[in-house]
Amino acid sequence: MVLNLGKYITTLLNTAYFIDKIIDKQLLIRKKFNKKRKALSPYSLMYEPNIDNFDNDFNLFENNNRFLNFYSTYGINLALKEYGIKKILKKQGFENILYKINKNDYTHTLSIYNEEINSDHLISQLVITLDTNICFSYKNCKSMTIEWLNLQDYRKVFTKERMKLPGQRFPGLGFGLLAFELIIQIARRLNVRYLVNTPNHFHNAYIYSNYFSFRNPNNKACIDILISEFEGLSLASLSWLIYNETLIETNNKKTFKWTPDIMIMPVYRYKDFNNYFKTKEYQDRYKLFLSSHSYKIDSKKFYKNKDKFPKMILKDIEEYKKRETLRFI
Repeated sequence: MVLNLGKYITTLLNTAYFIDKIIDKQLLIRKKFNKKRKALSPYSLMYEPNIDNFDNDFNLFENNNRFLNFYSTYGINLALKEYGIKKILKKQGFENILYKINKNDYTHTLSIYNEEINSDHLISQLVITLDTNICFSYKNCKSMTIEWLNLQDYRKVFTKERMKLPGQRFPGLGFGLLAFELIIQIARRLNVRYLVNTPNHFHNAYIYSNYFSFRNPNNKACIDILISEFEGLSLASLSWLIYNETLIETNNKKTFKWTPDIMIMPVYRYKDFNNYFKTKEYQDRYKLFLSSHSYKIDSKKFYKNKDKFPKMILKDIEEYKKRETLRFI
């Protein structure tokens, strides 16, 4: 692997600075949200007033139409209000928020709409699987799996500043960190020890790596290499190149394919969890992958698949090529 060590270290330091800023903000939000969670009564979150008579409550333990077998639509609305999310949505012009809960065995879906319950008015969707077991460091641990998280503003279009990512239909709402912290509060409320997700796209894995750790050290090394080698290229463009399979591994000339793998985050701090990622075995595998892999853009494949890229992404990559010809083969 031919790697500019100075550039690689600089990239990691810049990324670390960016992550530190996120973590500082994240800790402030979590401290605030922790207080809100402790102040909210579990019964208020499970409560669902009778449509015909607001004062006539039903049996809390008989109704099973709750998200994660706990949150009623009334409780969800109350929580979003108390955590300040409804205020943010109102500022963005979303004033008539509606909720829909779907359940399929242990997998539950919460969909949030504005004005009408249909796909054209969807602004958020969260899919979670309960009671899953994750194995790492030779242990099985109870976890909650984030299958899907979508935040979108169906009224907006993509711009140069907010380019379309693979899998996106509309631009985001702009409060992903708040949404993630809400999921943390859900996990704490339900006494879950670990959060798990398996990112389907490279950009998701990169964003989640600010909070989650890769069970497989090769995936962590892969992300670090790609971010370093393609510094100066937008995350959106890099993700599209990977999605359309236009990168190649320079050591064997094979097409690079993103392979989704498990990422884990403890809901609380656990010594055993941190120790797993500090083991010599984990670190050695990470370093080996780091020193033996490199990637470039296959020009033939890129131009052959030009029609698969959004126009703004295509323009961004072509401008990048003028600056970084060595990153292309």
